[in-house]
Amino acid sequence: FSFYTLYGHLNLAALKNLSVNQTIKKGTPFAAFGIPSENGYWPPHLHFQIIFDMENYEGDFPGVCQFSKKDQWLAQCPDPDIILQLNQYVTT
Repeated sequence: FSFYTLYGHLNLAALKNLSVNQTIKKGTPFAAFGIPSENGYWPPHLHFQIIFDMENYEGDFPGVCQFSKKDQWLAQCPDPDIILQLNQYVTT
């Protein structure tokens, strides 16, 4: 069983020290949030995505999809909370 992870909206300088299939030891900082001018003019945040099959994509992967294709993409990209475990902190 294997999977890929996508970390979006990071600072560009961090990419220089990363490579495809690089192993990163748990707890090791490896990037920082990108400033708005380098992350699509969004406020600093992390886009974290789990991907089972990269298909023919390299270097990037769709982070959104058409609503009509929702089930297909949810099967390909499961809820990242299975790794992050952040939902336990959500309050309503």
